[in-house]
Amino acid sequence: MQGIMREYILTADIGATNTRIALYSTEIKLIELIEIKTDEIKNKESFVRIIKQKLKKIFSRLQATCIACAGPVNHKLNQVQLTNSHLLINSKHLNEQFKKENISCKDIYLLNDFEALGYGINKILNSSKSSQYSTKELTTIKKGKPVRLKTIALLGAGTGLGKSIAVYNKDKNIYQPFPSEGGHADFPIQNYYELQLAEFIRKQTNYTNLCYEDILSGKGIVHIYDFLYLKYEYNLKKEQLALKKKIDKADDKAALISKNRKTDFLCKETFRLFAKYYAICLRNLALETMPLSGIYIGGGIAAKNADIFNYLFIQEFEKHDVYRHLLKNIPIYLITDKTLSLYGCALYARQKSTSLIY
Repeated sequence: MQGIMREYILTADIGATNTRIALYSTEIKLIELIEIKTDEIKNKESFVRIIKQKLKKIFSRLQATCIACAGPVNHKLNQVQLTNSHLLINSKHLNEQFKKENISCKDIYLLNDFEALGYGINKILNSSKSSQYSTKELTTIKKGKPVRLKTIALLGAGTGLGKSIAVYNKDKNIYQPFPSEGGHADFPIQNYYELQLAEFIRKQTNYTNLCYEDILSGKGIVHIYDFLYLKYEYNLKKEQLALKKKIDKADDKAALISKNRKTDFLCKETFRLFAKYYAICLRNLALETMPLSGIYIGGGIAAKNADIFNYLFIQEFEKHDVYRHLLKNIPIYLITDKTLSLYGCALYARQKSTSLIY
């Protein structure tokens, strides 16, 4: 009974494809973690019901709940309409459902997913003072020459493209991130080849503007692949044409393109271009925000295709006529810990809850 009366922090990271839910102690110690498909969450009622059904830990009191969502937070209505999804998360409705399930929850907070990841970075920075990482949480792509306690930038491609920056708050002794929808900023076209790609994607999507997310995401991988197929269609071998048919029928086309990226010409070329545009996006973000403490790459695509962050990627990132020296000094890290956003939610909730000392 004592365990039931303890208070906890409930966190969730709701993406367009996958959702992770975790229960933390008020000291931000992970107690339990589950992962489900976001499609399982049909509405607010099913979300709370899933929490009760799938978490083994029995609880009735929550000090706070913090949910990270792939989309901008409407602070006036305390809700998030998920990007690339019909799901709407509203804190008032969630609180009503908690009460129906006899769960007491003092505070409910909503964060943009990359804002949560920005808070989660504090877990890594608190556990290591080294600039050369190779842990379960982080891998170094480019060492650079990091400057302590300066701005950091975050970027990650998955179902969509997330962007954020975090600035060190010396009063709270943490990095404080800022929400962003920079993944929807216009993609900078530099040459005729990229103009052709842009026109192809515009026809596929009926969008007026080509944004970064149209290229740097799961759907972006498919856009690049389909564009290349049209260019090389009459020069492809039988097995390449057969693979194209398989990809067209696949539920997760990007995953199948990824699986064949080392053996099939079109898949290999798709990921070469994807990595190039990823580096360009990172370079522009670095010049815009001066992240002298480093750039952190998240998102499911990066973690599953880590080999694309090679010397060619670094060369493209550092390619600049005027500020190459600045770009050379900026370190780049690959986030490999899937729970960082959940930790970030717990840290934010602990920081914000008035009844907790922080």
